[in-house]
Parts: sequence; C-alpha cells; structure tokens
Amino acid sequence: MVAILLIVAGLFVFTIPVQIVGALLNTSLGLVDPSAPPAFTPITHLTNLVGVALLIPWSMLVQRWLFGVRPGSLHSVASHFRFDVFGRAMFFLLPVYTIYMGVMSLGEVKTTTWTPIAIVAAIVVTILFAPLQSAAEEYGFRGVVFRVAASWGAGPRMRLAIGIVVSAALFAMIHMAADPWLNFYYFTLGAGLAVITWRTGGIETAVVLHVRSIGRVRRCCQAVASLVERLC
Repeated sequence: MVAILLIVAGLFVFTIPVQIVGALLNTSLGLVDPSAPPAFTPITHLTNLVGVALLIPWSMLVQRWLFGVRPGSLHSVASHFRFDVFGRAMFFLLPVYTIYMGVMSLGEVKTTTWTPIAIVAAIVVTILFAPLQSAAEEYGFRGVVFRVAASWGAGPRMRLAIGIVVSAALFAMIHMAADPWLNFYYFTLGAGLAVITWRTGGIETAVVLHVRSIGRVRRCCQAVASLVERLC
C-alpha cells in the first residue's frame, strides 16, 4: 500500500512544481497575459508532459527502496526493455493509428492565434515527450501499482483480477474527469493495458497503445492540419 501511495503522490509532487516553472516561463517570456485566464502554450504543453515523465525514475526508485528489486524488472520479465517487442508493436500498430488519427482530424482544423513557430514547437514537443509521459504512467500503474495490488490476492486468478481492477481504478482516478463516461473509458483503457502487460510480460506494447490513446496525439494531428492551413 505504501508503494501505491508513493506512486500517486509522486505524480502530483513532480507535476505541480514543473507546471509552476512553466507558468513563470510563460509570463517572463511574454507568452501569456498575467491578468488573463491561464493560456495553453508550447511551454505549458512541455511542462505537463515532463512532470508526468518524472514518474519513470520515481517508480524505479520506489521499487528499489521498498522491495530491493532492481529497476530493470519494471521493464519486463526479462529485466530489460525489449526493443524487439516494442519495435513489432510500433510496426503493426503505429501506421494504422496514424492513418486513423489523421483522418479523424482532417475535419477538425481549428483556428488558432499561435504562430507557425509555436505550432511547430508544440508538434516537436508532442513527438519527443508524449511517449515518455505515456511510458511513465505505464511504469507507475502497470508496473508498480499492478504488481503491488496483485500481491494482495490468495491465488493466481484472484491476484490477477485484483491487480487489474486496482491499477485501472487508480489510473481512472488520477485523470480526475468529471464525465462518468470518460472515467469509464480511462478504467477500461487501464484494465486493457494491464491485461496486455500481463500477457506480453512487459510494458512495451502497452506504451505504444498508450501513446496512441492520449488526446495529445490527436491534437498534434490537428496542429499539423492547422499549420498547413496557415502556410497555404
């Protein structure tokens, strides 16, 4: 239980200070009006992703500190990140989802006050840091939380069920969505990723699926469409 509390607490402890730094940078660089409501900028986008990404080393530290287990075991049953598994998942899933998200975003080009440079910056930030943010949630929730909760069960099936339900429920809770259907989506997504992690013996495939599922990828596609519209 202590490990789970540390993972959830770490998510907020790291995210809030990084977001404060981002807000100060936005103000000092003149990207936002201090007297106006908070605005979303590429720096805001970057700090949101980096704050969550810090959960990767924190999850490894918690596991090492509380259980004496080497950090590598969080990657997979092989105790290392299996790039071959990750590569196969990317090969089969990424093209399909890229086409899907692109088609879904074509009719949703939104006007923006951002300059082309800001749009490009947001796209670059998404490409570089969204995968780290997604991986961080996998290490924290399908790594530490899933394993700790599964240890509460009396038998293999019960352990698996508890691990899936608890990790999925906490995954939904940390998103703090007001819409019940959105909470249900996060719960089913978390449960599905937990099953995939269990069946594949590691987080690699779950990371690929998680990156695709986040709204930032869709917004990235919209940003590309908006940039094309601006330049043309």
